Amino acid sequence: MHRSRFRSATAVIPFVLIFLAACDSTTSPTAPPLAPKTSRSAEPFDNNATLVAVCPTARSYRADGTIGPNGGSISVAGHRLTIPPGVLTTATQFTLHAPAGQEVKLELSANGGEHYRFAAPVVITISYDRCKRQHWPPTPATAWYVENGGTRLVERMAGRDDRRGRAVTFRTNHFSTYLVAY
Repeated sequence: MHRSRFRSATAVIPFVLIFLAACDSTTSPTAPPLAPKTSRSAEPFDNNATLVAVCPTARSYRADGTIGPNGGSISVAGHRLTIPPGVLTTATQFTLHAPAGQEVKLELSANGGEHYRFAAPVVITISYDRCKRQHWPPTPATAWYVENGGTRLVERMAGRDDRRGRAVTFRTNHFSTYLVAY
């Protein structure tokens, strides 16, 4: 009797996946008082995602603001961070930075630090209004958590693409850099 290599490989795959899931190579930089845990996702990215690269801009936007225990929001150039009441225990300085470049990118930081996990989700809206309409694909836009200056897609953020408002909105419990993709 001849056993196929395919059957042998499929029998081993579940064990390999369990082993890989048990591996953790995260690091833990110091977080501000509002975020006691760091956020480093190791979820694989979707190889079919394409960064929106038809939206070049030479202009950079930045907004700084303080939000406390009562919650609040900060916005710049159509991008918005909204923190619900009760998420923060102390007033905290936040920065939203939409750098110039080809991609629709938003960098977020709290007290000057990045990669923080909050006790409850915050809401982020990233506007892609500057993108040329004739180049926009029929598939919904998504937001991605990225690392290495925006060169490595790490995690697809579950959210909603508002085609009329030309923005992607999602909930997250971690800060990082996010890009819009389709």
